[in-house]
Amino acid sequence: MLRLVRSALLSASSCSCSRSTTSRAFQSRSLRPVPSPSAAVKSVGRVAEVDAHYVIGSGDHGQLGVGDDVQLCLAPKKLDALDGEAVARVHVGHNHSVAVLADGRAKGWGYNLLGQCGVGHRDPVSQPTALVGLEGRSVRDVSVGPLQTWLLTENLRTGKQAVWHCGAAYADERPDEKFTAHTATPRKVKKRDFLGAVRVQRVIPAADFCLFLTEQQRLYVFGSGLGVGALGQGERRGDESVDVLSGPTVIPALDDVAIADAAVGWGHAVAVSAEGELYAWGSNAHGQLGLDLRSPSISEPRIVPYFSLPARHVKQVACGETHCVALDISGNVHSWGSHAEGKLGLGEISADILAPRQIHFFDDKEVVQVAAGVDHCSALTSDGVVYVWGFGQHGALSGLTRLQNAWTPFAWPPAKFYAPEQGRPDPSALPADYPFIVDGVKVSEAEFFDSAYTHTATEVQCGMDLTLIRLRSTLKGEFRRQDE
Repeated sequence: MLRLVRSALLSASSCSCSRSTTSRAFQSRSLRPVPSPSAAVKSVGRVAEVDAHYVIGSGDHGQLGVGDDVQLCLAPKKLDALDGEAVARVHVGHNHSVAVLADGRAKGWGYNLLGQCGVGHRDPVSQPTALVGLEGRSVRDVSVGPLQTWLLTENLRTGKQAVWHCGAAYADERPDEKFTAHTATPRKVKKRDFLGAVRVQRVIPAADFCLFLTEQQRLYVFGSGLGVGALGQGERRGDESVDVLSGPTVIPALDDVAIADAAVGWGHAVAVSAEGELYAWGSNAHGQLGLDLRSPSISEPRIVPYFSLPARHVKQVACGETHCVALDISGNVHSWGSHAEGKLGLGEISADILAPRQIHFFDDKEVVQVAAGVDHCSALTSDGVVYVWGFGQHGALSGLTRLQNAWTPFAWPPAKFYAPEQGRPDPSALPADYPFIVDGVKVSEAEFFDSAYTHTATEVQCGMDLTLIRLRSTLKGEFRRQDE
């Protein structure tokens, strides 16, 4: 597998394990809000509404975006470098991320050995940095894969769409100009050679293969099938499946199916039809196709029968490396595939799950979004609460004192991060030596949430060993004063 090896930052399973510490006075940090342009209500010393992004987890390659002196966040840390920016959305990959700004710019950060941050070089990028080479174009959307970044842009003069790529190239059997190339500066791909004037709605990249979803709801694929049928072409050459496609090519079994969404893992892919049925193909080594089969791979998309019932039609799906999580139209959450390290949220069972199972923890909650990282997952409820589960030994689930896997979902962040009054968090909830050092790695100081605000999560995303949460903080009524 083309999977980055986790750095051995932590040998302990919790913060209470043996570690070297530094004698450092605790300094409280209250929320440092940036005024919202739309805020209609003013208050003394506070703004009415704040929209910010927070990260937890490992940052040994700058992937947290909070500076190169912070390699581990076991408590929520705000992305200060995005203060003052109108952020449309942040897209999180394995170890790098890209933010799309409302004014059409994009900023990237994180692991950058192959140039996937798009900033013109291959050094680690520890804070959000503007992508280069996109002058005269407005970035409309971004897709971030394990080793690549894709951008959809519009020409500011003509309005024409272009598709750009940076980072690792995909397999390409053509002897002449390749569809993608190894590049640290975004390069426009020759979409017209394969799609003509068709507009791309979304790019869904894996490390070795990639999906294009068009505005006409047709799904295309290219790259390497990895010997497991990841390209979904079926057995078209004798008794062998097609294993390299040099550019976007229709998936025959889905040619007449309107596709609304898709997601990819290491060697498997899933697609949601406009009616809500789920199709799956590729590697099935851990049952990640959800077909209740032990076949190691399937080279052609098949309907997952579990979601054929109208009440189970899929609203959203996300893939980890070898597992999947889905949200159905009834608001129920389901998972399947590898359950190693608790990534399915189904309790302490060790077997792979070959067919989807409902996560009953969410039966009394209204879930509006699910997300999957390499080995952990998250869900967001309608009341703005984030739940996380799965691999947590590198801090991706952390509540400061939690450095272990979670086999069932739990709410994040824990209540200890809410200050009882502005600027005065309760230090009794924290380790006496906080902030501290774990195996020589500095743990970042927490951003405590001012209790004068109501804090509501509006989006959550998962990477390899990190979780990113978008938090909207609204000043409570008793702390407001009307303009005179």
